[in-house]
Amino acid sequence: MADLASQGVRLHLPVTASIIRLQAVAAAMIIHLDFGQTMPDLDFIRAEIERMRVQVGRQRKEILQLERAGIPTASAEALLQRMLDKIDTLCAERDRMKAELPRPKNKVLGGRSW
Repeated sequence: MADLASQGVRLHLPVTASIIRLQAVAAAMIIHLDFGQTMPDLDFIRAEIERMRVQVGRQRKEILQLERAGIPTASAEALLQRMLDKIDTLCAERDRMKAELPRPKNKVLGGRSW
């Protein structure tokens, strides 16, 4: 530290305290994000499925471009498979949530009641 001081560099202990405070705030934010999240609703799941399907289309096009260029596509195909598995998981979650919704009663499209 003496070498730095002789070169005109000032060391401030409050900076260290500020860094520690920032780390504490960041940790608190992470804890809040972990515990403060709610379950996604049906509309969010549907939107996520749609977004992922668009991404799958883009990934397939990229794989075709790689194949045309003669570049190995194993990693891209593995990513595509993970994306498809994620879509399958989201679809199962959507179907589960949809089944839990209350059924409409005594409505024209809800079925006959006589």
